[in-house]
Amino acid sequence: KVEDVVHRLSGQCASGQSGYWTYEVCIEGTIRQYHGADSYMLGRFNRVEGKTLKFDNGLPCDPPSNPMLRKVDVSLACSDNMGLQLISEPSTCVYTMTLLTPEVCADSSFPKLMSSPGGAGGPKPDDGHEDWVLQVREMESGEVVCTAFSTEQKLAGSRLSFSSFS
Repeated sequence: KVEDVVHRLSGQCASGQSGYWTYEVCIEGTIRQYHGADSYMLGRFNRVEGKTLKFDNGLPCDPPSNPMLRKVDVSLACSDNMGLQLISEPSTCVYTMTLLTPEVCADSSFPKLMSSPGGAGGPKPDDGHEDWVLQVREMESGEVVCTAFSTEQKLAGSRLSFSSFS
């Protein structure tokens, strides 16, 4: 049960980098985005909805023109190490990311993602190759959606999506 996982991880924090920004999520706490002295609180833990941790009531987006408060949906995935991957901002001030944790590995309904050789969000050897993560999800409609995400800092946020195969 996701609520049990959240309780076991309570107080632990994980981080990951996407482009210029580093992100840190503290379970049952807050999520922040930072680089050097610049830091923005993206949300406070509010609830679990299905298999997603909802963080709401972050800093205002861009008042007064856009007074919307930042928010984040955090999905869970199985991995050997704890960290953040698949960080994106699909619309202004609305973020999604995946928390990697060994705590969900016993449940096959969670996706399994490989962490980088240095651990999730850790340093990777520069072997001239780009790292990508393939995420496969079955939607409630039965449609299978595959998305490939770049994990390289220079391509962070890049992704390729496709939803039908022949």
